[in-house]
Amino acid sequence: MTRRDFINQTSATYAGLTAWGLLQPAPAQAFDLSRHDTGDAPKNRKVVILGAGLAGMSAAYELGKLGYDCTILEARARSGGRVWTVRGGTSETEMGGLTQTSRFENGLYFNGGAARIPHHHQLTLQYCRELGVPLEIFNGANEAAYLYNDKAEGPLSNKRMRIKEYHNDMRGYSSELLAKALDQSALDQQLTKEDVEKLVDFLKNEGDLNTAHLYKGTNRRGYKVDPRKPFYADGGPGAGANPGDMTDPYGLTDLLRSGFMQPVFYNVGDYVYEQQTTLMQPVGGMDAIPKALEKRLANKIVFNAPVKELRKTETGVRVIY
Repeated sequence: MTRRDFINQTSATYAGLTAWGLLQPAPAQAFDLSRHDTGDAPKNRKVVILGAGLAGMSAAYELGKLGYDCTILEARARSGGRVWTVRGGTSETEMGGLTQTSRFENGLYFNGGAARIPHHHQLTLQYCRELGVPLEIFNGANEAAYLYNDKAEGPLSNKRMRIKEYHNDMRGYSSELLAKALDQSALDQQLTKEDVEKLVDFLKNEGDLNTAHLYKGTNRRGYKVDPRKPFYADGGPGAGANPGDMTDPYGLTDLLRSGFMQPVFYNVGDYVYEQQTTLMQPVGGMDAIPKALEKRLANKIVFNAPVKELRKTETGVRVIY
């Protein structure tokens, strides 16, 4: 069994490792090791680190504060590991030999690996402060984007659906069903009359229900005609206020059969702890973080250095690369 097979078969992801107690649960606690200035720094202590990813570089950075002489061996010609920002002129050769070169114009870039810093990654945020990496907002939610499923059942098959339409329709129907249960005193939990009134009022606003506690659509999902555009009632030149023509909601059963009733679609950023706002990103590309670490590790990284052998010796370790 390979390490990759083990990870895949045991779900050794962030959540899995946290559950096993092998990783500290969020929020991560930032640390800030002070530089060794007591005069008792280790003498002639050398450390070889394999890989100039963020883990390798941050290890060398912190060990350097304590007085260790670190060398990082990196097989690639760049630092950052899976943190990789593609710009115009960026070239990559696949394992099969195919080379591709980006043709992005100046100022355009694509984060091909990590692309955002969640609010609870306090360690990364601490390094950005310490290394002087400027940050900006990362917009992780786009309610105007489309969902599409060519294998859905019913009328929503092969039909584009805006995310806001799906979310607001499901929010409306869910609120309607719960409001109906409250109207019929069908909930097992005993609620006072005042409790029911407050909860129904919340559901009316949450799902945008009408006075009969039914969901018949909402302007939250968009308009057929933008209400900001001039409205000509008789086709003449006199412009009046345009009330807007709301889009029609999809049917509840159609949504249930659409193929989108999966966590990947309904667990939006509001619900997922790791993607709740506010998300951050380095200005100009995610590789600003490894570049900042690389500056602090001048002459400590050897690029294009694939490691071939590790050999233990009587006095230390021999590394062949």
